[in-house]
Amino acid sequence: MRDSAGSGDTAMTHARRRDPILESGGGPEVRHAPSTEAELVDILRESAPHTTFRIRGAGTWTSVTERICADATLDLSRLRGITAYVPGDLTLTARAGTLLSEIAEVTRANGQWLPLDPWGGSTGTLGATLATASAGPLAATIGLPRDAALGLTIVDAAGIRTTAGGRVVKNVAGFDLVRLQVGAWGTLGILTEATVRLRPLPAVDRSCAIQLLENAGLAELITSLRQLTLGPLALEAVNSTLAATIGLPPAAMLLVRLGGSPRAVAQTLDQLLRHPGAHEISSSIWPTLAATESDGAAGVRYSVRPSQWPSLWTAVVDAGDATTRVHATPSRGIVRVVAPAALQDRVRQSTVSAGAMEIVEGAGPGVRGLPALRALGRRVRDAFDPHRRLNPGVMDDDRS
Repeated sequence: MRDSAGSGDTAMTHARRRDPILESGGGPEVRHAPSTEAELVDILRESAPHTTFRIRGAGTWTSVTERICADATLDLSRLRGITAYVPGDLTLTARAGTLLSEIAEVTRANGQWLPLDPWGGSTGTLGATLATASAGPLAATIGLPRDAALGLTIVDAAGIRTTAGGRVVKNVAGFDLVRLQVGAWGTLGILTEATVRLRPLPAVDRSCAIQLLENAGLAELITSLRQLTLGPLALEAVNSTLAATIGLPPAAMLLVRLGGSPRAVAQTLDQLLRHPGAHEISSSIWPTLAATESDGAAGVRYSVRPSQWPSLWTAVVDAGDATTRVHATPSRGIVRVVAPAALQDRVRQSTVSAGAMEIVEGAGPGVRGLPALRALGRRVRDAFDPHRRLNPGVMDDDRS
């Protein structure tokens, strides 16, 4: 639904901040920090048609936004707060700048959670997580950010406010604009508010680590885990360097997270601990693992069919060195590498024989799709932002 009159209160007088600041890579920029959606609409409508904007949330993706050369910054950190929460429906609506940690605190009181675990610390925002479609180990079993998003409010480059989806779990009306916007990095519109689907918080949350012995028997190990009494909430393999970083013995490990009733979790954990090299670990390992992702990390994701991940894992781990951090989600066939660019070249060569698809995270120049898909992407962007006002340089195939 489009609201050509903005959010309905554009007649209000807005005390807008315009603080000149210096942003790296782009020279002097004007900074706008709207505190309401109506202010954001006014900023876009009152600026020149070709004024470009860098969209900024909590500022945790500076490695990406440094590539943007824009006339102004739209700081959305003041668009913050939960606007609706219906525990009985397992739905919550919040403004884009709301921190995931704030949502976790509110929902935990009702035995619920929003199972989005993007890489990075707890300072990530709901808007950035959806806009970048950032997902962690939970995505393999609970779903991706696009699955959690029920409805979005977006302001496009012309200052037109649009709502998509709704506030209920079963909502199938109309074109799925929500899925188009999730992962678009703000290039198709500025996400200002989102309604998300919550889940019941597991009664018990326990984890264990199983040492991967010389990268052998990986497929058999994963197959055996599928036969557990209770399916894991998350499975994530880490190489020895990453294991040591998060406080585990310096050896390749498979981390297993279990959630559910105390009895089911205890039975399954007992099965897991029969594996050689298995031991229980604190479930705090998961936020610790996510927080190892430093800002500016050069992450590259390789993916194959899940049945092929053992050979891809072995090739990537063997190509790295003592500084390379590698982790993998076996059920998604994904192996992710965090290493300097020079070492990434060596890793990249090792994945060629495995037939892996490569994605350079950050939606920057490394992201390249098939020519037909790139042409489709340009047409979609032409429809939403023909002048490339929003985040120019991000997911911008025009320059390739």
